[in-house]
Amino acid sequence: MFSYKTAFLIAQQKRPFTEGEAIIKPTLRNFCEVFEGEPFAKKITEAVDDATLNNNTMTRRFQCLAADLKEQILKDFRNSPWTALAVDESTDITSQPQLLIFGRFLKESSVAEELLACISLETTTRGEDIFSAIDKFFTENNLEWSKSLASKDMSPSFSDVMQVVIATVNYVKATDLNSRMFKQLCIAENFNHHTLLIRTAVRWLSRRKTLERVFLLRSELASFLHDRGHKNANCFRDPHFLARLALLTDVFEHVNKLNTELQGKGKWVCDLQCAVKAFVSKLTILREQAEADSFSHFHHYLEFTATMDVDFDETLDLTEEKQDLLEYLQNLTVNFSDRFPELPNESFDFVQ
Repeated sequence: MFSYKTAFLIAQQKRPFTEGEAIIKPTLRNFCEVFEGEPFAKKITEAVDDATLNNNTMTRRFQCLAADLKEQILKDFRNSPWTALAVDESTDITSQPQLLIFGRFLKESSVAEELLACISLETTTRGEDIFSAIDKFFTENNLEWSKSLASKDMSPSFSDVMQVVIATVNYVKATDLNSRMFKQLCIAENFNHHTLLIRTAVRWLSRRKTLERVFLLRSELASFLHDRGHKNANCFRDPHFLARLALLTDVFEHVNKLNTELQGKGKWVCDLQCAVKAFVSKLTILREQAEADSFSHFHHYLEFTATMDVDFDETLDLTEEKQDLLEYLQNLTVNFSDRFPELPNESFDFVQ
């Protein structure tokens, strides 16, 4: 029991497991010297000598504690009536992709947030690879997808835009040479921004910034990719692709604002409900305005259309892009209805 408690304290303080044998046990032996000459000194010394704090033992203790803690978390996650997932993929110092799966669930009368798993991705890190890894983790640990809030693919055309953006950012940021060459191009063009923003730890919060930076640097990206014969060069010379990119950037700007309002601890449930309800109402308003050709809340799209005739020397028909936006907003509204089916009927007036 003593070795387990010691291992737990070492883990709590994030100290090396070798400290049990190298520091703690020698310290205890030094402490025993204080009781020399006392009748109980021998018992204390024997107890210290019997304490198993060697490296192999401490390793096993850590493994047991980790396994027990994982099982407790997964049990609470299984027993929760509702769960939510947040997923982050990044690379460690050895360039090995690591997938982190965070879970949010109800535990007794409060909402708990815990790290469920850290999974190494051996090959590619595409969306299907990440989904397969999560699905395998759910299957192995007897977890249910039906209780988890998961996003849906809402629009193929906008999804294609996102894939091109991610591939382009990854290409430019993949090597130091590409990053330096692109930076010099932006400097030569006297542009305010010189680098692209790669996806960060909290993807949904960073995705809008990534899209916005790509949109602002669209001309520089077109030249850079064209000089290197990259397959995505034509996308950034295609006005229809750029129109979708502008609209997607604006949509994610609104989603990002909602995400920010829902973050942090100490939030009242009535405030969170109001924020989600307001966003769903906003989606309806945005869709109605777009149907009426009013894009006052899509400022990146307005910026694009303002210079469209000059940049492409032609008047373009963007009816298809407008229809894609309407379908995307409608699917987003349905997505929120699926996520929060009881939202319209829940009332927290008594709390307010």
